[in-house]
Amino acid sequence: MTVNTNYMNGYLFPNTSAVGANSIYDLLSLSYGVNRASAGNGERKLSASAMNFVTEAKSQSENLKLAMFSLTGKNKTASVFDIKTAVSSNNDVLGIKAFDAPKNNFNDMTVKIDRVAATQKNTGFSLNADSKSFTAGLNIIEIESGGKKSTVSFTLSVKDDNKTAAQKMADAINAKASGVTASVAYDKDKKTAAINIESLTTGRDDDGKDKFTIRDVQGDSVRISGADNITRDAANALYSVGGGETKESKSNTVELGNGVTATLKKASDDEIKISLGTDKTAALNKTREMVNAYNGLLAAADDNKSDKRTRALINELKQTVSAYMAQLKRSGIDITEDGYMKINEKKMDEAAENGTLKSLFKDGGAGANYGFAYRMSRTAEKVNGDPSNFVSKTDEKNVQYFDDLFSSTGVSFNYAQLNKLNQMSGFGPLFEAMM
Repeated sequence: MTVNTNYMNGYLFPNTSAVGANSIYDLLSLSYGVNRASAGNGERKLSASAMNFVTEAKSQSENLKLAMFSLTGKNKTASVFDIKTAVSSNNDVLGIKAFDAPKNNFNDMTVKIDRVAATQKNTGFSLNADSKSFTAGLNIIEIESGGKKSTVSFTLSVKDDNKTAAQKMADAINAKASGVTASVAYDKDKKTAAINIESLTTGRDDDGKDKFTIRDVQGDSVRISGADNITRDAANALYSVGGGETKESKSNTVELGNGVTATLKKASDDEIKISLGTDKTAALNKTREMVNAYNGLLAAADDNKSDKRTRALINELKQTVSAYMAQLKRSGIDITEDGYMKINEKKMDEAAENGTLKSLFKDGGAGANYGFAYRMSRTAEKVNGDPSNFVSKTDEKNVQYFDDLFSSTGVSFNYAQLNKLNQMSGFGPLFEAMM
């Protein structure tokens, strides 16, 4: 006779004849051909909470395992701390948007930004929000941008105050693909409202004209609102690489060579250095994935903590973070009173810069058998291998099934005899949970 111990949906016995076909059940004084009609179909199912735990634990432990692989370089996975990318010496001035490592050796470079590309911005008059200055009825305006003219229309009511009228005008502009975006700035203290209109793209047009123009066709909404008042001209970016000639770009996203695509953020008198370094963003993202997966696994276990086997997992997780709490804290990961991880973004960013974060995971590589990374990786792999090991294999329903199965023989369910049966039959894993 075989016993199916599949944790999702198994049978204690494959069928009634299997009970009668094994003389070992004489240990329980059972008669052959026992009738188990009262036992239903004999399926062994876990409780709802246990089933939920097994499903969620499988998913979260997989995420935790993969995150640890990336952070430690285990399982032939390159550690994110060892992956090199182009790094800016000042991300507030120049950011790295993309890096396609060149075939030849990477050469450090410097960039000087004299001006960043800008959009055209029109700022309307600050009108008394509660007054009614606009002309009621149909208003039509024309916006010309990029050589394309767009007609925008909206209807104002005699009841519309200036704030409402400006918002209707902005909404109508935004509903039209006219190359601009509009908004209304409302000053609560001064009770004023002003419409702002801005081009969607940076840089001057090739013909040197304004990025966009706006005029009244019917009504006087542009005149009343001051929507044609240019307060910032569109401008091209000006920058140089390696002390060379000044280059011009309509966009702030520029190709610098050496496989580097950068974002120009603001002008600076200082040259910005670009060199090879650790991809800090990738390291931080993977660490966040690890934290989220750990918290998800612990939460799944907490939902099934009435099960003693699941409680053992909870204790294992909490003991690991407790043992390395100081190191985790230095890496920007705080531990709450109930054992969950909480990220301190500022401190984690500093830890990624100074190497503290990398040291948290360095002991999880091949051959290592100590430290936070090793213990967390081991737990993740163990749970992911078979999460059913962390729930009781048999619950009260299963015990009741045995009682029902054997009740027709008039024999009481004797756990001492069952233990002897366990030893002789070799069905240890199935029966041990009932002892």
